[in-house]
Amino acid sequence: MKILVGWSDSPGASAAVAWAKDLVARHGGEVRLAHAVSTFPIATYEGVTEVARMFDAAINAQTERANLVCKSLEDAGVKASCSVHHAIPGDFILGEAEKWGADLIVVGRREIGRFGHLLLGSNSAHIVRRAKCPTLVVHDLPPTDHTLRILDAVDGSPSSARAVKCAKSLWPKAETEALAVVEEGALPSAEVVNAAGDVPLKAAVGSPLEVLGTRAKEGAQDVTVVGRRGLGFFKELLLGSVSERIVSLAKASVLVVP
Repeated sequence: MKILVGWSDSPGASAAVAWAKDLVARHGGEVRLAHAVSTFPIATYEGVTEVARMFDAAINAQTERANLVCKSLEDAGVKASCSVHHAIPGDFILGEAEKWGADLIVVGRREIGRFGHLLLGSNSAHIVRRAKCPTLVVHDLPPTDHTLRILDAVDGSPSSARAVKCAKSLWPKAETEALAVVEEGALPSAEVVNAAGDVPLKAAVGSPLEVLGTRAKEGAQDVTVVGRRGLGFFKELLLGSVSERIVSLAKASVLVVP
């Protein structure tokens, strides 16, 4: 398994590394840290040359830090490498994932204030919406005091069924339940039942955003799993508002599967 971690020198990235390390310990594989240096330094009177020097210094400093993380992973028996460049974070992580052939992208979520969260959210939303492989957005370190708890949000779409299977392959021994959102008086459709497979299925009445958002805020599960449907630009934006809202509200991690 190839796991690409969107890395930075932050607690959220440390949590992402911990989840990647845990998954490689379970399945084997390797980890690559991808970091985009996106700070724009102010030019001095020396002009462009000084700006270029500052960019190089920032890249060298972050590469040294990333190499230290890789060394700690290697010491723990996990094959690791890093890629640090000056780039737009979201595009860089997507490009690295596709070029490297990543099976999973893992990124951390930081609480850095409203404006900062919006900026961070733009990168996370871009990755979640465009990634060709599953993306795990982590909130904290993986649990060590209890069996992993997973909530599969199922809607009967092909991507929903893929999401259930993906979560089961990543965490086969987890305590898992599936949740379908239905209209008043309705039962889950055959497509929903099939998507859930052998995972115990429950139904709740309401809108997907309200029901899943509430469950995400409650934090009873360690990972919420959602599928991403490719149904055209407008419908993708509507679905994205649900998945991105869940990522924003969740007290735990969220796995989004294309």
